[in-house]
Amino acid sequence: MARKTKTKKKAAKSPKDPERSARNKRFVVAFLLGLGGIASFVGASAGLDVVHRRAVAELTPGDPRVEIVWHRDAGGRVWLPLVERERILTLTAQAASGGRALSVEPLAQVGEALAGSGWFEGTPRIRWTAEGTIHAEGAWRIPAAAVRIGEREYVITYDAVVLPLEYPSGESNQIFLINQSQPLPEQGEQWEGEDLRAALDLVGLFQ
Repeated sequence: MARKTKTKKKAAKSPKDPERSARNKRFVVAFLLGLGGIASFVGASAGLDVVHRRAVAELTPGDPRVEIVWHRDAGGRVWLPLVERERILTLTAQAASGGRALSVEPLAQVGEALAGSGWFEGTPRIRWTAEGTIHAEGAWRIPAAAVRIGEREYVITYDAVVLPLEYPSGESNQIFLINQSQPLPEQGEQWEGEDLRAALDLVGLFQ
């Protein structure tokens, strides 16, 4: 009788055991998966960082090269004087030199260098290319005329912003203006004076 009673008790517990076992199994599996995921993430992050550094070293050996989209005239020619192009390329090369390849730091440095060159409205758009070079483009300031003061001519835009171009009198190849009412400002600054603005409006009409 006692043996039969024990058998019945075991039989009563048996339906519950698979459920408990399944729950425990699911808990253990979930725990191990979570633990494994954390370990994989840490390991993968470390591994990806190594792969990234190696890929960067292969893609951009040395300092990155800067590609600038030069403004062109109606005939497709780059009108910016060669000496200014070389100056801008030197500025950007120095800005990108020593920066961590494919990071944001060289992009910011190149953008600041171009914005400070005096040739752009605002900050140019700078990005990395798939080839590992730095691509730069923006809104160029366009020469409109020159203001002649004594033996020098200072090139300005249609908004009277002084460009980094200065020539001896008669060599700017620009319509020149004289007898301006306000003194010469710094490069990149706007030349004040209603007379200069009116003269630039006439230049625009002629062109």
